Amino acid sequence: MSESRPAVDDAEGAGGNFPDDAGNLQSARIAWRCRRGLLELDLWLGGFWAAQRATLRSRETAAFVRLLALSDMEILDRLHGRSAPDDADVDALIQRLKNFREAK
Repeated sequence: MSESRPAVDDAEGAGGNFPDDAGNLQSARIAWRCRRGLLELDLWLGGFWAAQRATLRSRETAAFVRLLALSDMEILDRLHGRSAPDDADVDALIQRLKNFREAK
């Protein structure tokens, strides 16, 4: 009998503290989605995930996954303040991404 596992795309359960292999798989999939066509975003998002994933709460991880679902240009516009997110959690995450980049 196979063990029931959460769906991989269910970011709500993908907080920083991964309890098992399913969580590690989720983390690896998010890391893969950080790979972008624009090198700037690739480095920014991938670096953020690698450095901060253990500190993100489930809600923040879910917001990060929603951000990653956008196109490169949409993400870049939001990060540079050219368009505002319509999601308060994504907005807070974008601020955290900006702070992360400034601290480097």
